Amino acid sequence: TPPPMHNEGNYTASICEIVQWLGGKAEELGVNVFTGFPAESLLLEDDKVVGVRTTATGLNRDGEPGPGYEPPTDITARVTALADGCRGSLSQAWLADQDAKRENPPIYALGVKEIWETKKPLTEVIHTMGWPLPRDAFGGSFVYPLEDNLVALGLVVGLDYRQTTLDVHVLTQRLKQHPILKDLLDGGELVEWGAKTIPEGGYYALPDRFSGHGVVLLGDGLGLVDVPSLKGIHYAMQSGIEAAKTIADALQKDVVSAKGLAGYDTKLRGSYVVKDMEKTRNMRLAFKSGFYRGS
Repeated sequence: TPPPMHNEGNYTASICEIVQWLGGKAEELGVNVFTGFPAESLLLEDDKVVGVRTTATGLNRDGEPGPGYEPPTDITARVTALADGCRGSLSQAWLADQDAKRENPPIYALGVKEIWETKKPLTEVIHTMGWPLPRDAFGGSFVYPLEDNLVALGLVVGLDYRQTTLDVHVLTQRLKQHPILKDLLDGGELVEWGAKTIPEGGYYALPDRFSGHGVVLLGDGLGLVDVPSLKGIHYAMQSGIEAAKTIADALQKDVVSAKGLAGYDTKLRGSYVVKDMEKTRNMRLAFKSGFYRGS
């Protein structure tokens, strides 16, 4: 097993449950949490971000207001922290508006995940590379035990594959026909499933700016993922911590300009997050021509 895949002493947890728990802790501290309101666009005053506009809800199929129509709402703030995920629309819009530069263009992957109730317990963590992917695609699978009868499995495939007919969902079904998984899942029941894109560009795909006038970017929106270990949640959390420190200091000094928030870039680039990514900066790029050439 490659060293980055070693997880001795770590815990496997549900990110949904962690976020729900953290949300409760935030509300206890007086934070207002609004769920179910997607943000549609940024609110700008010249080059300054002053908030976001939510998406109108209750529209019919023609885009006209229906019985449950709710108009967009403008939510303003002195500093807006964008944590809208992989290729988030608001983060991308701001980076494009600022003409942000990158040494390399971003690379993305698609991960398909399933949760199974099994008749047999899984006592180990499984990672694979290669099959059932074609030779010119990069990716691999994971199988994690969650509880005695609960297993998470999934397949992650780089979206720079060359076969136009490649379907990650179909490959996931093929993966489950492997003798190890087939035996594990025999008699079990699929209880949850989903998919998510992942930024895999790494260090060279980071933008040259992480913040601006009234705004900071966090987590997957920046591309903060360690590809060798398939981990990015801890990077997202650390970026939030560094952003909070910077924002608190900027508000105390009453300076939320690009210069006032530039300390966030310095803190994040000096943290273990970007240093980790620099160490593994060439790992994903080595597989641009496929798994076998990269290995």
